[in-house]
Amino acid sequence: ELDTALAKVNSNSIISSDMLLGKKVSQWIVFAKAMKLKLYMRSSFAEDNSAKIMTLVNDPELVMTSDIKMAIYSDAAEKRNPWYECNWSGSGLGTYNNIATYPIISYLKSTNDPRMSALYKKAANKGEYLGLIPGSKTKMPSGTKTNDYSFPIMTATTPVYFYTVSELNFFKAEAEARWGTNAAAKADYEAAIDANFNLHGTSGASAFVATDAISWDKATNLEQKLKLIGLQKWVALCMVNHFEGWTEIRRLHYPAFSASAASDIYSDESLYTPGDLIVPWVNNLGGTKVVKRVPFPETAVNYNKNTPAQVAVSTPVWWDVR
Repeated sequence: ELDTALAKVNSNSIISSDMLLGKKVSQWIVFAKAMKLKLYMRSSFAEDNSAKIMTLVNDPELVMTSDIKMAIYSDAAEKRNPWYECNWSGSGLGTYNNIATYPIISYLKSTNDPRMSALYKKAANKGEYLGLIPGSKTKMPSGTKTNDYSFPIMTATTPVYFYTVSELNFFKAEAEARWGTNAAAKADYEAAIDANFNLHGTSGASAFVATDAISWDKATNLEQKLKLIGLQKWVALCMVNHFEGWTEIRRLHYPAFSASAASDIYSDESLYTPGDLIVPWVNNLGGTKVVKRVPFPETAVNYNKNTPAQVAVSTPVWWDVR
């Protein structure tokens, strides 16, 4: 479908209305090619897409100079960012139902990441950045409040991001690391982090990528480099596109899950390695199972006779084979 669309579009194409890319046909071409790269990378551990991927990586047209985002929101009823409107506005729930999680806060602290203050607020009751262990709400001591933890920073006018410069460069970095050159992979990796700093209006990217925990050169083999990409992509998609972050974790398997149980980590934080995920303490899936796919929606089941049978949410999708 993307190839068909690309074959039809050209510099003379006319777009009558465009809230996403301002009628700029050239940017729609970049968007389509970037989506092709994402699709090929998504399945790249399940099938050999390397030649197609590297053709796109080396395509001079595939250069994204600005984030692809819906930035049309204002602080008025039914015109706010949808997530903000649903949760925090007066016409929504009007409360914080999203709390920072222990793994992301721990990792940001461990790497002294300057983006922390752009992503989260300090816990109102504690005056520091604190995250809640997943699935632990009912296990906390009596008197524990949501204000004991950090809240995400979200405003009525925060854009909705479809694809960012950072995300594209992370895909390119991974492709170069697997099938290209180390020098190109390093340049794309550092460009990805720099682009995410710019997205958040945060300075210090150059110094950050030179630190031991983040340095590309400190990763001495491909697996270590994939881990760096996975962890930094996790951060870069935080408060930008959580569904893509969740999906890429399942593809790359970075961040990985801690071998220690949530209850044990709560009792002894020395068991935890910053950058690891934690299987929820209260887990209705049982044991160490976690959600690895989204069920087919009820509307599809009811109205589309071709909808496949539902599969257990803990079953990996076909491309999740690492």
